[in-house]
Amino acid sequence: MDRRRFMQLGLACGLIPLVSLDSKAAPAPTGEVQEDEPQAQGLNYVKKASDASKNSKYVAGSTCQNCMFFQADKNNGCTLFGGRKVEEGGWCVAWAPKPK
Repeated sequence: MDRRRFMQLGLACGLIPLVSLDSKAAPAPTGEVQEDEPQAQGLNYVKKASDASKNSKYVAGSTCQNCMFFQADKNNGCTLFGGRKVEEGGWCVAWAPKPK
């Protein structure tokens, strides 16, 4: 993992606790992650990776399905979204390849 990817990953993971610090925050959403949710927008999540082609950080072929945070065995959940379901063909800026 290069330094840039490491920093992006650290930034993405660092955003998660900030969401829970707001004592007046609404309860955490459940179900499938929607593109219009604040956290999804912060991570530039899209349900179709091809829609991310305008993003300078997008690399062709990178999808939720081949990301290290994707949990196929847990209802296609993503650890960045608290285990909530994401589209296999989706993408966000925190994408990192699965370890081999």
